[in-house]
Amino acid sequence: MKNILFVFSVLVFAIGVFSKDNVRKPFDDVSYAWSNEQIEVLINTIEKMKMPYNKVDGQIVAAIFPHDDHLYSGVTINSLVKQIGKRKLAVIFGVTHKMARKMGGPVKNTLIFDNFDYWYAPYQNVKVSNLRDYLEKNLNEKDYIESNIFHSYEHSIEAVLPFLNYYSKGIEIMPIMVPPMDLKTMDRLSNKLSKAIANYLKENNLTFKDVVFLISADANHYGEDFHNLEFGKGEEGHRKARKHDLDIFEKYYKAKITKERVKSIVKDGVYKKTLWCGRYSIPFGLLTTEKIVEKIADKNLYGHFVRYDDTYIDPIIPLKGYGFGVSAPFSLKHWVGHMAIAFTLK
Repeated sequence: MKNILFVFSVLVFAIGVFSKDNVRKPFDDVSYAWSNEQIEVLINTIEKMKMPYNKVDGQIVAAIFPHDDHLYSGVTINSLVKQIGKRKLAVIFGVTHKMARKMGGPVKNTLIFDNFDYWYAPYQNVKVSNLRDYLEKNLNEKDYIESNIFHSYEHSIEAVLPFLNYYSKGIEIMPIMVPPMDLKTMDRLSNKLSKAIANYLKENNLTFKDVVFLISADANHYGEDFHNLEFGKGEEGHRKARKHDLDIFEKYYKAKITKERVKSIVKDGVYKKTLWCGRYSIPFGLLTTEKIVEKIADKNLYGHFVRYDDTYIDPIIPLKGYGFGVSAPFSLKHWVGHMAIAFTLK
């Protein structure tokens, strides 16, 4: 009986996802702001909170953003996206979480594209760029798979869309999910992908004022609920784990970013002792972006800290009665860090 109910629920979900207009529907309809009213009241409330963040000096070319519940991570997402400003295209590197792998099947060492025309977002649906068609023509068929199933059961890319569409209505996206991937494959695929994207930008007269590269990743998932007690229990464990997140920024993402420095994230096993869910999306996204920058501008990315918070000690956005909430509790046994990092050119 359980199997029958499970199959039925999948079919019902699929009917909603694969609609006639080929719009990718939201996966997380509990904790994200999907209506015009929801995103507007969310951002207005955030602005009234006047929470601190660092303002970036220079044009943002790439960024790392969190994808936790908007009432938890919204301050951090907003502090970043509002500084990006108006763009024509966002290339978004997403995580491939357990649910997506459960529904789509085992996957590694490849890229995952979608086949939707649009993704649902407030104000108007966001169009998938024709960059996808260009990539599929210029990459080897073994370099990627095309799967609406994977993208339909993954929330890491969709989390930023309400904010993007608020600040940059009419923006197009290129969603790319990054599953588990070894460093050799990362290097090889980022070489191919960066070459194709750089050529596309040149052929379409697009500059870094038009495009932004976004990487989705929550920071450490800590506590007994996550079976993650690397730094101990209680307040002391929280303090050490939080500091460790910030130390990762200082060592790997602050100031000049080079390909070798990005590769060291993987070589050093940075995320083997801490449960960041961007352990593949971050190094792959940064490698690809750094190589694109090198091909087009002959410059380097420079990392800037924007904001860090976590669900245990930082304020939850005080909103109730607007149709969205939180999907998980917070405590010393269960908390998540959120970091926003911006990258400019020098």
